[in-house]
Amino acid sequence: LEGDMPIIKNKLAITSGLGMEFQNIEFNTDRILIPNVSILAADSGNKNLTRNRLYCYNINVPLLIKFAPRTKKSKNGFHAAVGVIGTFKAYNHLRIESSENGYKEEAKLKDDFNVNPFRVSATARIGYGWFRAFANYSLTPFFNTANNNPDLRSFSAGITLIPFDY
Repeated sequence: LEGDMPIIKNKLAITSGLGMEFQNIEFNTDRILIPNVSILAADSGNKNLTRNRLYCYNINVPLLIKFAPRTKKSKNGFHAAVGVIGTFKAYNHLRIESSENGYKEEAKLKDDFNVNPFRVSATARIGYGWFRAFANYSLTPFFNTANNNPDLRSFSAGITLIPFDY
């Protein structure tokens, strides 16, 4: 959900709102992240895994400057925006699956896995009418780097299929 607060009538606005983000990080290794430790660590990987995925559910709050040279008759014209997105980590879990022993084994490990609870990303958006494209780059590391965890930053780009404006 997003809403605009006009700065210059029908041209420039501050955009903010509230959003949800689902991330699926697929690992291409049989090593499993170890929960409840202060550093990012993985076990030796004694099983052949068919799935090794970290799921993250986040709450997002964008703060953007939006340029939209519209007229009163045409509200669905060109628009572009740049700004930041604040992210709060709401939930994480690691899902692993294996069929090594002839039957399917599944496990779900709930932990924070040293994922930063708060992150900030830079964003750029461009669109025309209902069509919107975006690109986001994380300004803060994905994992908490206090204990020499890796400094990984995410980049995402795509289109918004269903824009919700209030």
